[in-house]
Order: sequence, then C-alpha cells, then structure tokens
Amino acid sequence: MDEVRILPDVLDVDIHQSGEKEELNSDGDCIFIETLIILCRGKKEFFWDVSPQRQGRIILSEVRPKVIPTDQLLPYFSENSSLSVCTDSIAEKHYIKGPGAINYTPKATEVYGIRDLMLQEAQICEVLRSNSHPNIAQYHGCVRSGNWIVGLCFTHYNTILREYLVNDSASPLHRGKCFERIKAGIKHLHTLDLVHTDLTLDNIMIDDEDNPRIIDFDASRKRGMKLGIKYGDIEESQVTAKFKTDEIALVRICKELGIDTRQ
Repeated sequence: MDEVRILPDVLDVDIHQSGEKEELNSDGDCIFIETLIILCRGKKEFFWDVSPQRQGRIILSEVRPKVIPTDQLLPYFSENSSLSVCTDSIAEKHYIKGPGAINYTPKATEVYGIRDLMLQEAQICEVLRSNSHPNIAQYHGCVRSGNWIVGLCFTHYNTILREYLVNDSASPLHRGKCFERIKAGIKHLHTLDLVHTDLTLDNIMIDDEDNPRIIDFDASRKRGMKLGIKYGDIEESQVTAKFKTDEIALVRICKELGIDTRQ
C-alpha cells in the first residue's frame, strides 16, 4: 500500500508538474478523466496524487500526497561514476532539468522508468559534452544532492522554436537558415551514432543569437538500441532507435517552418 503523508503546511511544497488525463469516448471525443499532480519539497522529496478537478481548479490543501520512493525517480550517483558533476556556482546560472515525474506510475513493471530516463539522458549528454555542436544544447553536468542525481544542467535558452515562429515575422531565408542548422545538429548526432527519437518544434530552443539548439535527450538512444518508455512518432512495430525516425521528423519540421522545398 502507498504511504500517505499529510503535509502539515502546504507552503512546504511546490507543484512540480501536473497533467490532465483524457480518453476518447465512443463518439471519438476527448473526455477529461483526472489530473495527475506531482509535488516536491526540496530537491529530492516527491509526492503524487490524482484529482477529479482540472489543473486550474485544484486546491492544494485538498491533495492527499502519496510518497514517491526516491529511487523510483532519481538515479543513484556512484562514486565510481564517469558522469560529470555540475558545480553549484554553475548550476545557479543555468537551467536545471529535473525528473520527468509527470510520467510517474506506481505500476511495478514501469516504476523505475523515469529514473532510467534521467540516467540515460545524462549518459547521452556526456557524449555530447565531449563532442559539442553549435546547434545542440550545451550541457554542464549532472546536479547532485547527496548520493542522488536530482537534475541535469544545461545552458538556459529563452524561447521554444514553436513560440518563436508564432511571434516572429522571419523571412523565408531566415527560416531556411534555421532549418539547415537543425539538420546540421541532427547530422552531428548521427555521426556519433545517436538518434534523438523525439524531434519536434517543442524540443528546439532559440538562443540569444537566433541560433536553433536541439534539446531534450531523454528519449535518445544509440542507433539499434531498444527504445525506452518515451519516444516521439515512430513506425508501427518499431522497437529500436533508427536514424529514419529523425529524418521523418526533419521533413515534418521543414513543412511546419513553411519552407518551399521546390526551390
């Protein structure tokens, strides 16, 4: 049975993540089911609950948090680990990506999937840190709290490409250069035998020099490696990482950028 902890003061916790679950009814319409809430206290205490209310209507004092065991969300940092550790002085200046707890499920068969996602991303980012590229997010190492990895540190970029396109009146030439640089970033990944596996407009940031930066490597795998619990659009029955997944994503992004490939 899940341990239930009634928090004495809701000011002690923050909503780390929340997400609404919907299902299709017999008419093909999306019906709201519930909202999953992930709370955190400090860097390594996490709790979960579900609410019958939509996200904007949740009252925190009515939440009945259940403890998420630390080892189900956070990877253990071994002293023999080859992973780089980000110093506090660097971490406070940049973006810290915490565990993707919104994917949490207490099902025994999936319970360690989130922890493994973070560890896998840290290992992928170590390769990218040693083989940097101007169109891939700059990684500074993992963030520790005691013996746990609580986050991954990346240079902070302000704008997601999707938002940038909505607010920007960039010329076709500007968009064309952006796309060519995204392709260059993916080509660099492929030369390292890595597949991004989840390339979308939401996984590309724009830096201060209007340069695209590919982010979010928790779905990434070595080519031929079995896919994890997270991935983007893949072929039916696909179970391993393939370059073709990224190539199809590039075609979609080209269209979303409004680039005329006939020229």
